[in-house]
Amino acid sequence: MSISQRQFDHLTEMGISLWQHRNQVQAIANSEITEQPFIHVKLADIAKQQFFGDVLLSIDISIGEVKEHNNHLDLGLFDWFFVDSNQKNEEIHFQQNSLYTPSLAQLSEQPKLKRALWKIISEEIL
Repeated sequence: MSISQRQFDHLTEMGISLWQHRNQVQAIANSEITEQPFIHVKLADIAKQQFFGDVLLSIDISIGEVKEHNNHLDLGLFDWFFVDSNQKNEEIHFQQNSLYTPSLAQLSEQPKLKRALWKIISEEIL
């Protein structure tokens, strides 16, 4: 059973220690993720988008808590990477405290992608 970083932090605060198992298959998957082409986003630009505000509101994070990095946004609870969907298929997944999605424009325009994002947020992040 896997748990989110937030759940792990809560358990460790309560004094409950957990063993974490990492295997070779997971290491291979991680190396494939780091090779993906990421889209650089400017926080000032996406902060104006309603959809981004809705995501932040749903996970109870203010815009002031978001930090812009070279290839991702650091939301404190997790890192959000935007994958160039021209290079890869449009897939949303959450792995090792990182969320990988297509661009916000694609997310906000496609109901299928929105549903997948909300499902990941509700199951993995909250």
